[in-house]
Amino acid sequence: MRTRIWRRTATVILLALVAGIQGCRAGSADLEPVVYTFRFPAPEEYLVSLSSRIARLQNSPGRLLQTLEEASLGVWETASSGVGTTPTTVSYYVKGAIVGFLLDVRIRSATGGERSLDDVMRLAYQRYGGERGFTPEEFRATAEEVAGTDLTQWFRRAVASTEELDYEEALEWYGLRFAEDGSWRLEGSEEASITQEENLQALLASAWQDPGP
Repeated sequence: MRTRIWRRTATVILLALVAGIQGCRAGSADLEPVVYTFRFPAPEEYLVSLSSRIARLQNSPGRLLQTLEEASLGVWETASSGVGTTPTTVSYYVKGAIVGFLLDVRIRSATGGERSLDDVMRLAYQRYGGERGFTPEEFRATAEEVAGTDLTQWFRRAVASTEELDYEEALEWYGLRFAEDGSWRLEGSEEASITQEENLQALLASAWQDPGP
């Protein structure tokens, strides 16, 4: 059964957009989608912000006990559910942001950098914006259409399971690594190729807005 606008089990991806890809505007009962880019005053601040979120998630024991889907659906029962982090819960704002980043990378990698999560959001809004809304299956199908590949297992792991998120594809695509001090800080790999550096620069450029004179 469809909900009126955006179903929570699909919108966990939209909550990603705190991390800088695109986002949604939340109302009291409705979620009105808007496609935009969240800008950072300096390009390096994007990785700092993302690193901070990854560290918060990976240092939260609740990530292994509650799925992203459960955290999001729980808000309908308890307003604070999924917002903060407890020993048995996960914040969908934190994990949702990371999942959005990883979905964006999955799409970029599958399409050779030609498509991104931006394209998924535009297509989803074009097809399902307004009163109709969409189901989680329709959102996944839209992402698969843009990516040109099956994402069933990707969504299952990222949204509907308590398995650890897989960062390897993102690290490989952007030529990044986690700092050796165990802080989950993202930094450029000394072995990054020219293509990886170009992928990273494209990401940082999209997250940076020149304040101008």
